[in-house]
Amino acid sequence: MLPKDYECEGQISLFDTERSEPVFPVNIKGICDDAYCPKCNRAFEDTETDIERCPKCGCKVDWTPWHYHND
Repeated sequence: MLPKDYECEGQISLFDTERSEPVFPVNIKGICDDAYCPKCNRAFEDTETDIERCPKCGCKVDWTPWHYHND
């Protein structure tokens, strides 16, 4: 929140502020700790480890839980 005596020297555009996109942890299933997209349930291939987004739905994913179980 801005202080009461704050003065802006111009207009603030919506593009000036950064909106954070939600990041969801990957789901871990199976005996081999396979990673799945939390939104569309797509299985990630071995070559897709640590990608930022699901190739199918574009959901932003976090690989921290998967690394905790597999490193």
